[in-house]
Formats: sequence, C-alpha cells, structure tokens
Amino acid sequence: MSINVTVIEGNLGANADIRAFGSGDGVASFSLASTTSYTDKAGNRQEKTTWVPCKLFGSQARMAYAE
Repeated sequence: MSINVTVIEGNLGANADIRAFGSGDGVASFSLASTTSYTDKAGNRQEKTTWVPCKLFGSQARMAYAE
C-alpha cells in the first residue's frame, strides 16, 4: 500500500461550502489559490495563480466548519 501526500499552501477563495448527509457525515468544498512568481526571459516579473478545488469528508469536514 502506498500513500500520496500533497501539501498546498495558499489562500482560501471563499468560505467552505458545508453539506451534511442524513447519516450525520458531511462534506466541505472550497478552493485554494496558490500563487507563484517568476522573472521571464525579458526580465519582467510575472505571477501565476492556480486554483485548486478541495473536498474534505467526515470529521475533517466538521473541522473546516469550526471557527
């Protein structure tokens, strides 16, 4: 068995959208904006923002709701 781990550092685009199921479990959906900056060949500073859609389930979704 292998486990893939990804660490994304960024800013929240908006508050998480929390939904609950009849079983008591839930899902939290949100987007993270991760921005990288670099200097292009012409010497101009450039920024690129990548939006990463995220979903949390179960107890992790409840933690996203806790403020």
